Amino acid sequence: MELCLAELEPPQRYKLLNAIVVPRPIAWITSRSPAGVVNLAPFSTFTIVSYEPPLLGVNMGRRANGERKDSARNAIETGEYVVNIGTEDMIDMIQKSSAPHPPEVSEVDLLGLSLLPGVDVDVPRLADAPLSMECRLHQVVRFGSSDGEFVVGEVIRLHSREGLVNDCKIESESLRPAFRLAGLSYGSLGKITTYQP
Repeated sequence: MELCLAELEPPQRYKLLNAIVVPRPIAWITSRSPAGVVNLAPFSTFTIVSYEPPLLGVNMGRRANGERKDSARNAIETGEYVVNIGTEDMIDMIQKSSAPHPPEVSEVDLLGLSLLPGVDVDVPRLADAPLSMECRLHQVVRFGSSDGEFVVGEVIRLHSREGLVNDCKIESESLRPAFRLAGLSYGSLGKITTYQP
């Protein structure tokens, strides 16, 4: 079987690529609007961009009407946001936080989640997230014709649950991060193989 991607409609390409590039880590982002409303949304096109400075990139698509999603708008307008890492037992909340709501509605409040204040940014982090990274906006890059934006932020401070960081390495088996597959499918860590040369 062969597919010419140029002959596919954008929704078909979206489904196909998201089913191929798996597993995808989830940036569960808290942001604050200029009016003070805390937004929460998951993004599963999320990666490391640079180590010096420490930069993370998140692809933030637009709403069907072409408007920026709340997370992108807040990050761009305030220059700050927090990337939280959710675990396999948080998948229900991660999925529910992806539902669209007006900018004046806080998903954190709707879901009954607790927050802790940021230290270097004026954006709170999720109290129950085992890892949270305070970020300052570094750059926004547009790709393609869909008006999606690759939002790049510099990691200023890491918050970690006790025992997760060991010699600047994360104990993945203890973290048990959730990740995204295709459609509404999520995954969690199975067997971990450590290469022994």
